[in-house]
Amino acid sequence: MGEYPVKVSGAEAQNYEISYVDGKLTIIAADAITVRVNSVSRLYGDENPTFEYTVEGGELIGTPILSCLATPTSPVGEYEIKIEAGSVANFNVTYVSGTLTVEKAPLIISGGEYTLKQGDPLPPFKAEYEGFKNGESFDVLIQQPVLTTEATPASPLGEYPVVVSGAEAQNYAITYVNGKLTIIEADPITVRVHNTSRLYGDENPWFEFTVEGGELKGAPVISCEATPTSPVGEYEIKVEAGTVENFNVTYVSGTLTVEKAPLTISGGEYTMKQGDPLPELKAVFEGFKNGETAEVLTVQPVLTTEATSVSALGEYPEISYVDGKLTIIEADAIMVKAINVKREYGEENPKLEYTVYGGELRGEPVITCVANPFSSVGTYDIVVEPGTVENFNVTYVNGTLTVEKASLFINGGQYTMKQGDPLPEFKAVYDGFKNEETPEVLIEQPTLSTLATSDSAPGVYSVVVEGAIADNYEILYSLGTLTITEADPIVVRVVSCSRLYGEENPEFEYTVEGGEYKGVPAFTCAATKESPVGEYAIEVGEGSEKNYNVTYIGGTLTVEKAPLLAYVDNYSREFGEENPVFVIQYDGFRNNDTEECLEVVPVASTVATVNSPAGDYEIVVSGGVAQNYEFSYQSGTLTIIPQSGIDSISVDHPVNVYTIQGTLVRQNTTSLQGLPRGVYIVEGRKVTVK
Repeated sequence: MGEYPVKVSGAEAQNYEISYVDGKLTIIAADAITVRVNSVSRLYGDENPTFEYTVEGGELIGTPILSCLATPTSPVGEYEIKIEAGSVANFNVTYVSGTLTVEKAPLIISGGEYTLKQGDPLPPFKAEYEGFKNGESFDVLIQQPVLTTEATPASPLGEYPVVVSGAEAQNYAITYVNGKLTIIEADPITVRVHNTSRLYGDENPWFEFTVEGGELKGAPVISCEATPTSPVGEYEIKVEAGTVENFNVTYVSGTLTVEKAPLTISGGEYTMKQGDPLPELKAVFEGFKNGETAEVLTVQPVLTTEATSVSALGEYPEISYVDGKLTIIEADAIMVKAINVKREYGEENPKLEYTVYGGELRGEPVITCVANPFSSVGTYDIVVEPGTVENFNVTYVNGTLTVEKASLFINGGQYTMKQGDPLPEFKAVYDGFKNEETPEVLIEQPTLSTLATSDSAPGVYSVVVEGAIADNYEILYSLGTLTITEADPIVVRVVSCSRLYGEENPEFEYTVEGGEYKGVPAFTCAATKESPVGEYAIEVGEGSEKNYNVTYIGGTLTVEKAPLLAYVDNYSREFGEENPVFVIQYDGFRNNDTEECLEVVPVASTVATVNSPAGDYEIVVSGGVAQNYEFSYQSGTLTIIPQSGIDSISVDHPVNVYTIQGTLVRQNTTSLQGLPRGVYIVEGRKVTVK
């Protein structure tokens, strides 16, 4: 930019003496163009998006080059999107870099699903991951997740959450999904005491038992109330847990049958002489227990013989009685066991069923459970009772109805907002409530959050939902989405303006197209009071408040030449003298400028010469050239006066006499005598006094 002379030469003319005055070519700045990279964002691990740019101020010739050091493996942060000229052929181009924001990628850590039998040790918990990028694994986590559960090996049957927490990662936004530990019923084991018998008066035998269904950990305790003195009959052999550690154990008692002890009653041996009276017959007992005697007999034995005192010599038998025996033994043992079942909260109870062990059941038992669809999560007895069963020696074993948590799905919802608008109110979406329940049944309401802010770049952001707690529901979360769209496009266009050299810049004005602009934009312009004449870019950008999707189009401040008056005063001389030196004076210099700033100093000239007759001649000012000033000229007057005397004046009435500058020196006079030498004005005519 600058001014360049346009040389003129080579002309020829017969009748003219040619002089040349150079012309001037002024090269001003090309229209200011701003090429601005659009800032964007992406998730960690993704490829960079296609970078775009906007052009403000004019049409771009060619294509710039956009580059960014960020790769899919670059960590979360902000990276400059550089822009360079590339094939752009324009001048006066400003390149403004953008920013690529690499945001945390979503990572879902779930607790997994596990099953254990009640009484078994807890399984090792192992987190499951969904969302790792760049082939990464859990090794990249700053803190590994911790998986915990409230359940123990002795916890009741049911489902227990495996809570995941505590993970930290530089490049991932972590969402947790609880796992599930299902404690199922241990393998059923039956400890059955063997029925046994003994004779009245004996010590109880060693009670034995069998184990059906699995291996018993520990030893049961077996007891019976029968003692050696207990009468004939049946006695329960009780069996209890003792040191048994197993779960789901059914203890089946046995029966000790105390049978009659054998008692031998003999008639004894006697000798008598024929003819003597019969001896007293006295029974001899063998087999009494517990120190008992014949007194315990309900009916005493009777001893008789066929012999009489006159009977012939010989041996005669006595008659003794030995009772027969009818033994009634225990019926076959039958166990009616309710089948354990489970269902989800809010459902109807399934069909309650039972199994029969040990024999054929005559009749139908009654099987009931108090649980209904409104019953809370927990375990409920399935009670089995005889009903129409006719069998004896039947053991009824209750079962368990486990009401498990129903699945409740909570979604973060779908939302759309324009960049710069406040975040919408997030509201969870539910699927799975039972019994016409609503979110009011939750112990803790879920919280919904997002990493996005009002300032976030357009794109899709996860809405994370977490933190809900419910008695009767197993809560499963799914991410919502917040879609941030571009704000309505706004064009802020600077109104081009002008001012004179040496003045302060005016207050820059602008127009807004397409929407409401918040606040006031910021203007910059390199021009100052001292800046030379020319065009200066008025750049505009974001000002007092944040706006989005705004295209800023600069304007031009034109600094124009300031007016500069070049003038000369009036001069006089006598006829025959050389013209005086005409001194040019100025009115309008700015910034402490002087004549030295002029490229071509103006000249003052007149047609009057030494030989010009007395009279007034115009002193013409012309020819000035200045970069920053527009010349105007004011001529002076050269008055040539005769060499002596006073110009004739003939007035027949009083007149007023003025100096050449218009000052009244005489009023109502008819004579100029006594006035100093000089030029005066009388009735509009110049008069010279010598």
